[in-house]
Amino acid sequence: MSKIILFSFIFLFVIMVIVSMLVWPPTRQLSKNYGVPETIDKELMHCSALQGQEPQDLCYQAVAEAKKDISICDNIQDQITRTVCRVHVDPTLSDFSGCDNIQDQLDNRKCYLTIALYKNDLYICNNIKDLFSQEQCYAGFASAKLDLSLCDRLLAQFNNRPLRDSCYSHIAEARNDVSLCDTIQEGYIIDDCYENIAVAKQDISICNKITGQTTKDFCYMDIAIAKKDRVACNKIQNQSIKDDCFNEIRQ
Repeated sequence: MSKIILFSFIFLFVIMVIVSMLVWPPTRQLSKNYGVPETIDKELMHCSALQGQEPQDLCYQAVAEAKKDISICDNIQDQITRTVCRVHVDPTLSDFSGCDNIQDQLDNRKCYLTIALYKNDLYICNNIKDLFSQEQCYAGFASAKLDLSLCDRLLAQFNNRPLRDSCYSHIAEARNDVSLCDTIQEGYIIDDCYENIAVAKQDISICNKITGQTTKDFCYMDIAIAKKDRVACNKIQNQSIKDDCFNEIRQ
């Protein structure tokens, strides 16, 4: 499996992580969650006394945002969180060297993408020096924004069909729109797209569109188990999967 195809599998996971970062509760809620005094008295001492790096980092971020003091972000250990903190405190900030200093390629990409989404600026991805990571940043932005036109740029600008198709698949599943699966060319991606929407809709007719027999059989099984439908189990070709299907329905 090529490096491009391998990373097309994992970039959706990265998006979920990043979106979770973007929907962190506002400063007041962070302060409540991590026990920062409303008066912000002795807040830094309080943050340092918390157990665990993540609670400490989020506490420092809450204080930094509450006081509008970017220097407090420097107390944060996690490089991505520190850089995001700086941008949250000062949205006009255009120095993303904090991301550039991250050596791990995945974390470097995640850092830039987090800021790109927060500032709603796709072109922040262009700061990434590695072309492959830049592609992944574009893909993450397109998928997070559910913007098909940005998915198409992955093909037009980077000539990366698998990543474009993975982007379409993500949006198709988010919208429960099987017609978008029909535009995908990569076989394993289109089959996964059909399967996920079929299961979400509990629509066995969509399973019939799948070309890979094993994926089709699992699609039938998932819907059969959900509906307690023995007829759907009988559609399965692989005997082992079929037996599992009937056994699950009997339970």
